[in-house]
Amino acid sequence: MKQDKNKYNMPRFRLIVRITNKRVIAQIASSTLTGDKILESSDSTDLTKYGLTAGLKNYSAAYLTGFLLGKRLLQKQGLDKFYTGNKVNDGKAYDVMNDYNALDAKGQENLRKPFKA
Repeated sequence: MKQDKNKYNMPRFRLIVRITNKRVIAQIASSTLTGDKILESSDSTDLTKYGLTAGLKNYSAAYLTGFLLGKRLLQKQGLDKFYTGNKVNDGKAYDVMNDYNALDAKGQENLRKPFKA
């Protein structure tokens, strides 16, 4: 994939998911000239800390591994305070841009963009 000259050496993040015979591995990575840099990683064996002990390679384990990766990435980037997600499970569609346009606790506009991979 070609990149514009004015965006040279800017990280483009991608989500990498691997499903093996025993587990699911999810990573957020960016490529550089020296090699790939892994920003954050999650493994379905990490789900045993939360009580899931069997079925670490099925569809629901893949979903939970991706969810865990997202939560870890938001905490690492400091975005977990800005993008809290849906507070009420009412079945309505959730749009992250509503959080982006909202004001923070101090009444200032939130200027941090959502993380995209």
